[in-house]
Amino acid sequence: MSVIRLTELRREPPLIAIKLEGYLTQETLQVLNDSLTDYEQAGFHTVQLLADGLISADRLALQAWHQQISSQLDVQFHTSRLALKHLLEGCHLPVVLNLST
Repeated sequence: MSVIRLTELRREPPLIAIKLEGYLTQETLQVLNDSLTDYEQAGFHTVQLLADGLISADRLALQAWHQQISSQLDVQFHTSRLALKHLLEGCHLPVVLNLST
């Protein structure tokens, strides 16, 4: 069983920052996608996903998932982990490297 925890850290419309913890799998990416849909319907346009709390990420699931993200949302992953940055970029996902964290 895969688990993901989403914790809102900052809510300043149109931006929301969410801390991700756990595993990114096909199952948990659907949970994330449902949450992104809810945020979009609530009027948020920029979603920062703080990803240093991730334990693992399924590359194949991420590659398929990036095509499901609404074009109306600016979704950015933030991490201080270089390997995670490369994995996410390899899946065509926008990543900001935060070396100060």
